[in-house]
Amino acid sequence: MESGEKRNNFRIDVVLSVNLAANRQRVSGEIRDVSIGGALVVGPEMGIGTRVDLEFELPDGGPSLRIPGVCARRTLIEDRPALGVEYLPNALSPEQEARLSRFVRQLERARLAARAEQKEEMG
Repeated sequence: MESGEKRNNFRIDVVLSVNLAANRQRVSGEIRDVSIGGALVVGPEMGIGTRVDLEFELPDGGPSLRIPGVCARRTLIEDRPALGVEYLPNALSPEQEARLSRFVRQLERARLAARAEQKEEMG
């Protein structure tokens, strides 16, 4: 793994299809965790510092999010290459940031509710 961990935003585990554009190439991958500051993308292999454009859909039915970023770290997930992509400063419009924040909060509330229910069932 190559990186210096510097996360400033809460990330939530998720699986979303994503298209990446970098160096005049387009590749597909999966977002495995997401925040309003970045995402962990499994599938493509790129060098640290590579500028990428992510395009993915949220399940809210709104338009695809297109977010420019940079590969800030590399790792392996399930023996597959993965990139920690940090969105570029001011990459998200206020609407995109609100949609992404709402999505992350909804997933976290659902996970907390499921954990509470599980604890209750266990007694």
